[in-house]
Amino acid sequence: ATFGVRIYTRGSMLVDHVDRSDTHLASAVLQVEQSVDEDGGWPLEVLLPNGRVGEVYLQPGEMVLYEGAWLRHGRPMRLKGDAFANVFSHFAPLAWTGPSTSPDDFYGYARGRCNTLADEDPEAKCVVDGKW
Repeated sequence: ATFGVRIYTRGSMLVDHVDRSDTHLASAVLQVEQSVDEDGGWPLEVLLPNGRVGEVYLQPGEMVLYEGAWLRHGRPMRLKGDAFANVFSHFAPLAWTGPSTSPDDFYGYARGRCNTLADEDPEAKCVVDGKW
């Protein structure tokens, strides 16, 4: 599925989330346009399985592919700029019906981390649904 151009304006943020596992196994973000302050930029933050945060900075015409249904991601810092335009596409194999999960599977979180904020204390612990 491809969604039209989404335009974010000054002060916008995209709360950390995991995409739908039934239809959004893989995700792509195409950077269409941006007007950001000199000290701006608005990275896509991805919480990696090792608990570290990856920051992806795109320029217009560039694209990033990632496992959106598994990796928690977002843009939790406020946009410093006038506009930021992206196109989102999500993919899954034709026969895909979602992951086979057990009660121990825990998508979207690295052990001990609840969000992707890069300046969060990496030693901080969280508990989600009684796990970790």
